[in-house]
Amino acid sequence: MSESAIQKPRTYPRWVGVILCFLLPGSAHFLSGQKLLGAGLWFGISTITLGLCVSLGIPGHFGQVAAWSFVATLVVYFVVLLILSYRPVCRLGCFGWPFFLLLILLLNSVFSILAKTWCVEAFAVQGMSMAPTFIAPSESAPGVQWADRIVVNKWIYRTCEPQRGDLVVFQTDKINKNKEGLPTVFVKRLVGLPGETVDIDPPYVLINGERLTEPAIFDTISSKQGGYSGYFQPETLGGPALLPITLGPDEYFLLGDNSPRSYDSRYWGPVLREKILGKAIRIYWPPSRIRDLE
Repeated sequence: MSESAIQKPRTYPRWVGVILCFLLPGSAHFLSGQKLLGAGLWFGISTITLGLCVSLGIPGHFGQVAAWSFVATLVVYFVVLLILSYRPVCRLGCFGWPFFLLLILLLNSVFSILAKTWCVEAFAVQGMSMAPTFIAPSESAPGVQWADRIVVNKWIYRTCEPQRGDLVVFQTDKINKNKEGLPTVFVKRLVGLPGETVDIDPPYVLINGERLTEPAIFDTISSKQGGYSGYFQPETLGGPALLPITLGPDEYFLLGDNSPRSYDSRYWGPVLREKILGKAIRIYWPPSRIRDLE
């Protein structure tokens, strides 16, 4: 058979490989016949991105340095990948494109689920129950235009137990559910640990009969400094008298920092360990509110 009789595979123009790289990094190499290299390039960019997600969950200066290092690495890696993706790519055909788009959707969904479940997740604060720690537009805050958006570390409580003073994000089926019927996500401050007896002697929280002053944020709230109002008994606000309460071996007592306006464990009781999703570690928006959380 002559060389001219050999049919060459039909390919797209080289710029199509660059477009495919935006949709699914490494796909241009995979579709041009270098399947292992294409899969390796996708795995590489996914690993860097996961590293960035993990570093975003690290508070303090070290976490910021790590995050920016991963950002720089990710940008360089992706630019190089775009350059390498400028290559002829075999045509997919009418049946190949649906399969390819389904693969993009599947891989991106799996990556997103892994990142949100095991690394970090972003939430927008609603209401003023945690003011002034977190603020959001409401009738009681007419001057607030932007709700605080927070980064929540989802992996920290897989390596250690929640600590008193932590700002924890959690779910509970004891509170009104949202429109989809799923438990609503809340953020409150952890006050009582398993086995402790919690009570309130306004403006103080009592743990086993002693005033709570450590960590320092509790002393700040109780002394009504920095815009805080101290703590209140639930019956003062028209709620049921659940206090004092002794926590079980897997229960945590959570309170809002803005006690007069917070719907918290004073009303619906303690939260089980399994319902705690993670720890809020940073406000990332709006720019004027960016800071690490204590």
